[in-house]
Amino acid sequence: MPELPQTARILPSQTLPVPGRIEDPEPRREGVRTILLIDDHAMIRQGLREIFHTLPSLQVTMEASNAEEAHANLSVSTPDLVITDLLLLEGPDGIQLTKAIKARRHDLPVLLLSGQDEALFAERAIDAGASGFVMKDADLEALFQAIEAALEGRIWVSDDMRSRLLPAPPPASHLAPILPADVLHQILGGNRTVLGLNRALSRSIASIEGILDRAQRRLGLPSRVALFLLAMELDHPTPV
Repeated sequence: MPELPQTARILPSQTLPVPGRIEDPEPRREGVRTILLIDDHAMIRQGLREIFHTLPSLQVTMEASNAEEAHANLSVSTPDLVITDLLLLEGPDGIQLTKAIKARRHDLPVLLLSGQDEALFAERAIDAGASGFVMKDADLEALFQAIEAALEGRIWVSDDMRSRLLPAPPPASHLAPILPADVLHQILGGNRTVLGLNRALSRSIASIEGILDRAQRRLGLPSRVALFLLAMELDHPTPV
C-alpha cells in the first residue's frame, strides 16, 4: 500500500514553516462531531466552516484543497466525517478520493458536495462508498440531513434521486432473507464497496459481486446503489 503524503494545509490561513511539517489542527470542542473539509476554493471552505461553527454539534477541525492534503490530514487525525467537493483542480477527483479513503477506513463516512448534476454523479459517488451526494444549490436543511444520515451510518440522496433508484412500494420488507447475514451486516455498518467487503469477509470479489448482482436482479432494482439504499432504509436500525 502506498505511503501517505507528508505535507498538508490544515487551514487556509496557515502556512507550513518547515516542509513536511503538519501544523496542529484546530482544537476540538468537547462533545462535537469533527469534519475534514475538502474543496479547492478557499472561499467555499470558509463559508462552510462558518456555517458549521454556528452549530454546537459540528466543527471543521481540518481542511484540504486536494487529495494529497486530505490524506496527510488523515494520517494525523481521524475526523467523524469527510465532506469533499466532486471536482478538485489538483490530483484525484472527489469520487477517486472517496474510493481511496474507504479502502483504508470503510467506517469513515464521506459526503460529496457538488454543483454537478446528481443524475450524472450521485450513483457513481455512492458506488465508490460515499454516504451521500448533495447538490450545492440545495438548501442547508438538505445538507444537514445528509450529514446526520452519514454520521448515523445511513445513505442520503435527494427525493428526486430516490424516486429514480427505488420503486414504490419497496419490493421487499427486509433484505435479511435475500442477502447473507455477514454481507448485510457489513453494508449496514458502512462497508459498501466490493473491495471493502472482500477485505472484511472471507469471500472472494467474484463471490461478493455474484451475491450483490443476484439480490439486485431478484428485487428488480436498477443498480447496486439502489440495493444499498434499500438495505439502509429497510434494515438499518432507527436511531433512538
